[in-house]
Parts: sequence; C-alpha cells; structure tokens
Amino acid sequence: MAEARRWAAWSLTMLAIAVIVIGLLPGSTPPIDDAGRAAALAGNLRCPFCSGESIAEAPSQVARDLEAFIFEKVEEGWTDEEVYAFFEARYGERVRLDPPLAGWGALLWLAPLVLLGVGIAAVAGRRRQGESEIPVAPSTVTRTEAT
Repeated sequence: MAEARRWAAWSLTMLAIAVIVIGLLPGSTPPIDDAGRAAALAGNLRCPFCSGESIAEAPSQVARDLEAFIFEKVEEGWTDEEVYAFFEARYGERVRLDPPLAGWGALLWLAPLVLLGVGIAAVAGRRRQGESEIPVAPSTVTRTEAT
C-alpha cells in the first residue's frame, strides 16, 4: 500500500511538472490583426535603451517610437521573423525576450529541463541508496550468530 501511494505521489508530481513545462513553451498561434501582431512583437522585444523591459512595457519615448516603427512595418507586410531579424541586426541577439529554439536559445529553453532531470535522478539515487542500507540492530546480529 505504501508503495502504491509513493508511485501515485511521483506520478502526480511528474504530471504537474509536465503541465507546467508544456504551459511555458512558446505558443504558436499568432494574433490575427496587425495591431495584435505589432503588440505581440513589441512585447517580445527588449527595449535597447531601457533596463530589461520590453518595448511594450517601457515608459520611454524611444520605446513608443520603436513600437510605432513595429506597427508601421507590420502594416507594410513584414513577417514576424523580418521584424525580429531587423532588431537583432541593429541591437544584437539579446534584444529578443523570447529567445528562439536554436543555438543559445535552445540551451536556455532546455537548461531547466536538464536540471530537473538531474535533480530527479539525484533524489531517486539517494532514495535507493537509503533503502539498500537498512541498519541492523546489534541485538539482532548476536541472536542470528548464536543460532
């Protein structure tokens, strides 16, 4: 019974972790209208002159100008990748707040999963090691040797 509870607890934990990880993966459904696309792009691009804020969140006039530029390019028919490529060419790869799943971006997305796997393996190893080293009471040893 204790073994069944242990498996149930581990299963629920792993299910919860899987749901969280899948929920954090970048979505693939783009906004429908140009204003929504421009807002999503501005939310995924770091303001190059603000401290770690997206263009959409930054209060500076530069951020408003960049947001207007993004909206203008979306209206002209630029794809999301063309907008990202423009900003990356001008301000560097770190301008993206949502790094792509390639190169260093893939490492950033996979690092938490790898660390989670290492942690689970370490906990499982410690549990197995603890189960195999069952302490034996001295009185039990002497009784067994006496018989």
